[in-house]
Amino acid sequence: LSNAMLKIFDALSNDAISFLQTHPVVSEVGVQDRPCATQAQVEVWEVRNKPFKLPDDYKAFLAISDGVTVRWSLRLKTESKPFGMMHINPLEKVNLLHCPEHENGIHPLPDAGSATADRKVAAFDLDAECVQGRVAFLYRPGRRQEVNAAGTLEPWERRPEVWFQAARRD
Repeated sequence: LSNAMLKIFDALSNDAISFLQTHPVVSEVGVQDRPCATQAQVEVWEVRNKPFKLPDDYKAFLAISDGVTVRWSLRLKTESKPFGMMHINPLEKVNLLHCPEHENGIHPLPDAGSATADRKVAAFDLDAECVQGRVAFLYRPGRRQEVNAAGTLEPWERRPEVWFQAARRD
């Protein structure tokens, strides 16, 4: 990883990488980036997952790197033990999360007779490496529209939230 790319990832992560690299008990900080995603790949994703659109900040990240993984270890006396990881899937793995109750993974809203019956809730996997649960873009109607950087209103289908769902412990 080049120093320039490391600085970009550090800025995107609020200096988390620098913090890890300078922490006295952290060792073996590794950053694995990928070549950027193309505009064509983004367009294919959005056509395949219509009506859902990727948020602009995520598209900007994809223009730098199509996913990233940061791993680090802790130094304990004379040993170094793997300890932590931050991961963002490459675009090809930002897939619809399926739910057993809904075969296609897209959840219809309970008010099927309303004027918004075509609106659905869906989640797309952002971190296939997470063993503690799922990190996802969650698209859900009912959120108020907001003005984007271009000064236009963004509908809910374009403004997902990032959600974490803890793994079930049976």
